[in-house]
Amino acid sequence: MKKKHLLDLTIIAAIFLYSNRTLAQGMAINTTGAAVDSSALLDVGSTTKGMLVPRFTTAQRIALSNPAKGLLVCDTSIGAIYFNKGTSYLPQWTAVGETPTGTSSGEMLYWNGSAWVGITAGSNGQFLILLSGIPTWTTMPFYNLFASSGANGTISPAGNTEIISGGSQVYSVTPASGFHVSGVTIDGSSISTVTVAGVTSFTITAVTSSHSINATFAPGLTIGNSYLGGIIAYILQPGDPGYNTTVTHGLIAATSDLGYIPSWGCYGTYLGPGDTATIIGAGGANTTYILSNCMTIGTAAQICHAYTGGGYTDWYLPSLNELNELYNNQTVIGGFTTISGWSDYWSSSEIDSNFVGIVDFNSGYLGSTFKENRFHVRPVRAF
Repeated sequence: MKKKHLLDLTIIAAIFLYSNRTLAQGMAINTTGAAVDSSALLDVGSTTKGMLVPRFTTAQRIALSNPAKGLLVCDTSIGAIYFNKGTSYLPQWTAVGETPTGTSSGEMLYWNGSAWVGITAGSNGQFLILLSGIPTWTTMPFYNLFASSGANGTISPAGNTEIISGGSQVYSVTPASGFHVSGVTIDGSSISTVTVAGVTSFTITAVTSSHSINATFAPGLTIGNSYLGGIIAYILQPGDPGYNTTVTHGLIAATSDLGYIPSWGCYGTYLGPGDTATIIGAGGANTTYILSNCMTIGTAAQICHAYTGGGYTDWYLPSLNELNELYNNQTVIGGFTTISGWSDYWSSSEIDSNFVGIVDFNSGYLGSTFKENRFHVRPVRAF
């Protein structure tokens, strides 16, 4: 009996030692007796059977607690083999092999940040757009907005931008140092709603067709430079109404006089006090007040208000002090009449029922005269 037990122990020890040696070298499971491949710890071979890995639904796979890196499972919901290429703390399940089979023609997949997710097929004539990071089918058409800029500045976004019908797009226009935005066109037509100061922005709204946008730039804001429909005539200084330390503002004069006007209008009638201001910045309000209260046809204020130089419609008759700054800078602005006796210009600053402020561009006289005289007119606009 003792001999039999000794034999059994010998056989068990031999099997244990052989098993340890075999596992250390790798294990082969097959029906042919082929040796394990030297690169494999487990080498399974068959021409009639496969290997079955653990099966999970998608919900079960995602809910699996602390899955080891490299863990392999079969997702029965999607019909694909997945392995975890992340960590046990931050799993990143990745499908192995073929893309999951769809159920109808036109289906697609997109990556949602952690897994591939299916998209149902769209209908004929629909467009696929990205909404909040999710591809979405829509029946709305798209239009192209192509933006470009000249030298010495940039427009953003540049190039082509697809906009859904009825949508909008904000553009920023930034001039290089020492330059300003001299113009923005849409399909070749100027737009006057662009604020020209530092970083410039404007919005194209209710898009229903494709457009091309172009921004151009010119040397900095200097008196005498061409700018926004005319010539820069004055730059606001500290103490002037509307002066801003970070944004340049001033006056733009028309490139030429609008004629030798026979009358300021409403002689013998005092229109004030709405048009009596003489300070810089008052000309616009003066002109509006004159238009509302003086019904004389062809007045200096009416002629300035009707002017549309450069495509702008906000021209006005300058106040007395604004007109005086045109006189001070007349050489670089150009086009003024300076012949003695013929060189007086109307302002919008009314003195009383018979007198109005004027400036003589020959002598520099700043004073007043009768409303019924015949003098020159040069409109201005603010920027």
